[in-house]
Amino acid sequence: MTASSHGRGQKQFIEAAVRKDGRILGLKAKIICNGGAYSDWAFSMPDITIGMAPGVYDIPAFKAEAVTVFTNEPPIGAYRGAGRPEATYLIERTVDVIARRLKLDPVKVRLKNYVPKSRFPYKSAGGNTYDSGDYEGNLRRALELSRYDELRDFQREARAKGRLVGIGVVTYVEVCGFGPDLPQTASVAVSRHGRVTVTVGTNPHGQGHSTPFAQIVAQELGIDLSDVVVLYGDTAAIPWGTITAGSRSAVVGGSAVLLASRKVREKMSRIAAKMMGLRGDRMIFRDGRIFSVTSSKSLPFTEVAKTAYSPQSLPPGMEATLYEYCAYAPLGNAFPFGTHTAMVEVDRGTGIIKILKYVAVDDVGKVLNPLIVEGQVHGGVLQGVSQALLEQMVYDENGQPLTATLSDYLIPSTDTAPLIESYRTETPSPLNPLGVKGVGEAGTIGATPVIVNAVEDALSVRHKSTCLCRELNVVRGWNEACM
Repeated sequence: MTASSHGRGQKQFIEAAVRKDGRILGLKAKIICNGGAYSDWAFSMPDITIGMAPGVYDIPAFKAEAVTVFTNEPPIGAYRGAGRPEATYLIERTVDVIARRLKLDPVKVRLKNYVPKSRFPYKSAGGNTYDSGDYEGNLRRALELSRYDELRDFQREARAKGRLVGIGVVTYVEVCGFGPDLPQTASVAVSRHGRVTVTVGTNPHGQGHSTPFAQIVAQELGIDLSDVVVLYGDTAAIPWGTITAGSRSAVVGGSAVLLASRKVREKMSRIAAKMMGLRGDRMIFRDGRIFSVTSSKSLPFTEVAKTAYSPQSLPPGMEATLYEYCAYAPLGNAFPFGTHTAMVEVDRGTGIIKILKYVAVDDVGKVLNPLIVEGQVHGGVLQGVSQALLEQMVYDENGQPLTATLSDYLIPSTDTAPLIESYRTETPSPLNPLGVKGVGEAGTIGATPVIVNAVEDALSVRHKSTCLCRELNVVRGWNEACM
């Protein structure tokens, strides 16, 4: 654990100016980041946090300051979420504190402060321009799917029996895509036999890029998914590529694949029109055939592909090949969002926290592959929950790490993972041709604060750390509150 970079590592100090009805008028934040011994990321992480600190809320006045401190600990790095979970923790914990201080429903406080749907694209107080969003609609969908009112009824009944049950709600927004200075590349080549080879500049390590990229090409060219092969990570075959990070592979890499596919489609449409003896080249690609829009004629996709390599059969000046390349740079960043709700119970005797219900309603723009999206959300949520309940780097009084290996450092396992209900709303991004926003980190953004909010609700005490893993501290806090 000492050989790799660490994540989070922030102390956050927040002041808020709020009306009695819960409307937030201003927010002041100071962040002190533990940068470790050396790291360029030590400055980037708090910078991202400050930019996203206003969250989903229309806050008129905002001031923030970040200080990075170098220590004798391992360096800070871009751990899943990279500055955005920290920002969501900052603002969503603050909103719950406001609600508790004013004795208001935390849901109503959120509804009073959301950026309205009509205001997009929206320039936030943190300096980011959010591309699209419907925060209220997403929250209401989450309340419906989680049966929020029924959860509150259950909580009242449980508390009457002496059980410590709490409910947390969090609405997050994050920044993904990161352009336009980081373009991504893709090429699409169709062989004489109609087989398609796609190369991409992204390099997946478990995200499943190949499937949605192949889907994009298959849908654009009207062919079977099995006829598409996706290559990545081979510098001998791929001219160049940029980083696989920031939940940008679908946003930027997927868009490059789409645009390269469209170039191939346009060329094949012209070839098909000549083969059909038509002047127009408006074609429909479907079920392995190319259909004319203006006549009843059609040709097999494979026949047109074969003709593309016969120079004498092509329109004048056309090169005998079916290969297109694209380096795509997005017009701006994408901003996925979502609402997570959780119900927890804290054991009075041991302080052990049990998650009774977890519902995530994420909006990642246009969904390319529902199964992959759900898998990413589940993995991200589990990491965020683990940060709240298990993970903590512990040092002794001399600065020596006590959790230096995975035998000491707690991580979740499948048998202890909570049941995660994952749903989606869909608000496409207008800034890329696919309308996608990115999902690789979405689950981690809201998971940690929603668990901490739920535990605070159960105990009716303030908890200032992201980590609840020391159960005795939780029990001690509750006991002190009851004295």
